[in-house]
Amino acid sequence: MQIIWTGTTKPPSLALLNDVYLKRLNPFVKIQITELRGKRANLTGTASAREEELIFRKNLQRERSHVVLLSEEGVLRSSREFAAWLERNLGLYGKRLTFVIWDANGFSPEFKAEADEIISLSPMTLSHQIARLVLLEQLYRAFTILHNHPYHND
Repeated sequence: MQIIWTGTTKPPSLALLNDVYLKRLNPFVKIQITELRGKRANLTGTASAREEELIFRKNLQRERSHVVLLSEEGVLRSSREFAAWLERNLGLYGKRLTFVIWDANGFSPEFKAEADEIISLSPMTLSHQIARLVLLEQLYRAFTILHNHPYHND
């Protein structure tokens, strides 16, 4: 499984929490984190679709990876629904499941069109730094649901 996100996690407290969940996920899945640190914004503050596409293609292990963009306009799922979705997609794509978290500029329509799926962590807009943590926690929660671990209780 791969997660691609833009920039580094600047607040040390958030970086520490990301590490906590990555360690908790280790027994269930190996996750490759790719931090994109390229020049993204032009003078208008938004990346061109071409820049996005180049960054995306360069950093995505595309051996027919199932690419999932995270955006507030995507499909919302409960934690149990997300766990079922994850189980189904891991069965179909295995290690070739890739989540992409972009910055405040969002995804261009062209970038969205190239993705296989768009999901939402919340109907609210989350900063990309918070979205990273929420994704990692929800991945951990999903795996604990799938393994009947007591972390998640309804």
